[in-house]
Amino acid sequence: MLMGLAGEVSVSRDRLDSIERLLENKQLLTRSEIESYEPTSTVTAERAAWRETFLDEVLRIVQVELEAAETDDTQPYEEAIAAVENNSQLEKED
Repeated sequence: MLMGLAGEVSVSRDRLDSIERLLENKQLLTRSEIESYEPTSTVTAERAAWRETFLDEVLRIVQVELEAAETDDTQPYEEAIAAVENNSQLEKED
């Protein structure tokens, strides 16, 4: 799970770097403008909500695994893995 997240962060970082460079090359935005950006309270709230949903999704597998260990039932864990994999595939298609 950790390596999967690390891979996703790495890819996201590369893409963000590309976007920043393209914006700067086209003189639409400078990196210093990005660094000095101060989000509004609405943006901050939207980001917090996204983070909460994201972390719930990531940690859902851990929670299901703990519950399965307590009951010796591995079926919910396997279903959670499949759900996360399906969600990842849907996001890639968008």
